[in-house]
Amino acid sequence: MFILKQSALFIPAPKITTIGTLCNLFFPSPQAFIVRSLTALSLGYALGSKFDTENLPNSPLKTTINKTRKRNMVKKSTQNSKNNRIEQQAEKRINNKLAMFRGLFVFFFLLLTGYFSFRIYSEYQLYVDPVNVYGEWIEIGAPPYLTERLTLSEQGVFRNNRLVATQYQFDGKRIIVETGNGLTIYQVAGSESSPQLRRLQPATPVQRFVKKGYEDTITESASGGAQNRRAALSEHFNSSN
Repeated sequence: MFILKQSALFIPAPKITTIGTLCNLFFPSPQAFIVRSLTALSLGYALGSKFDTENLPNSPLKTTINKTRKRNMVKKSTQNSKNNRIEQQAEKRINNKLAMFRGLFVFFFLLLTGYFSFRIYSEYQLYVDPVNVYGEWIEIGAPPYLTERLTLSEQGVFRNNRLVATQYQFDGKRIIVETGNGLTIYQVAGSESSPQLRRLQPATPVQRFVKKGYEDTITESASGGAQNRRAALSEHFNSSN
């Protein structure tokens, strides 16, 4: 029997000098390379897609994964809650500002409405105030002995210093006097520099009045025409009698 010495059986370790040697060291065969590749792909897919840990046996890996998942869920829930609170607070601030602006708008609108309503009412009251026609009104174009003098005051209506009515109505344009002889209506005419009254009812004879103190604003043509009409009417009634 041939017996080899121990020194003869010692084979020194090969030196790694090439890429092929490295591949042979880590992947000794093509079958092993394929198996290891499929295993690595499966593990990567499972980790990337949050693989189901229910099927894993109880192990430190399963515990770590569950804790990590719970921690992530709590963190995400906390972040969502924080975001919701921030959004609710921002929405609340916006709603409060809108409510304040609406309140201010309504307040100023009511204030302006009340102001203009008061102004309109005050102007109207001044417009229809009987004090605007207070005073003595002198007939235009009549002879001195037939000139009618109309006085309007708080006590009533006086015609030639004789009380004919204790009250009258004034709407800003017309003066309505009701007496025992019927209804007499005068209309405001002329201008601010020459205030006048024109009798509307009865329509004949035509009468116009100028406020005392403004007699000089009446033209002679207007005075003469009225005087001629009064004279013609007087002559007509005298001839008929």
